[in-house]
Amino acid sequence: MSTRVGFRPFRDGTPAHDHLGDIFETLDAEKFQRCFVAWVAALTGAPADVIAIDGKTLRRSYQKKGGKAPIHMVSAFAARQRLVQIKVAEKSNEIVAIPKLLDMLAIEGAIVTIDAMGCQRDIAATILDKKTDYVLALKGNQGTLREGVEIFAAEQNATGFKGTTVSRYETVDGDHGRIKRRTYTVIHNVAWLRQRHDWPVLCGVVMVESGRKIGAGPCPS
Repeated sequence: MSTRVGFRPFRDGTPAHDHLGDIFETLDAEKFQRCFVAWVAALTGAPADVIAIDGKTLRRSYQKKGGKAPIHMVSAFAARQRLVQIKVAEKSNEIVAIPKLLDMLAIEGAIVTIDAMGCQRDIAATILDKKTDYVLALKGNQGTLREGVEIFAAEQNATGFKGTTVSRYETVDGDHGRIKRRTYTVIHNVAWLRQRHDWPVLCGVVMVESGRKIGAGPCPS
């Protein structure tokens, strides 16, 4: 299936590059972005399902002359709906930008996923205020929480998760002579985490174990 991309049949032809630049330069970027998001959502008519939020630094955007910091972007991608982006202000970071981006999106009933940078209580609370669920990556920026989860998961894994309510799912993929196996375990008994770390509406912890086999030999476990 191919999609043809062309120009609108303007009476006097398509505006020149510089003319378009002049027009966009006069726009209020934030208001334009809100209007654009609303327009795309109206066109698709499909509810968002999983919203993946990610931040990145634009390559070669740093300017040594004048000490201009590199441009940071935080993007939200919905597979069935839209891709939008918001520029992070200089001397700011993704933790500040993510709530602003969430405020622009109509995401009620969806699941928001964010990497470890967004694993913050305030961001989790903002997601819940949008009547949305969250899945956040847990790494070293939440040191005591990560340590507690690692100890608990290791203990439960050693005993086969006896006495703990879990859900498990496994995938096996083969490509270029390699076999990859991933086991996903959701631990539902997390009241101890909520009590010790005061995380908003924390319902479970997901542990992912992976193994890889190259060539002949037993499948990884």
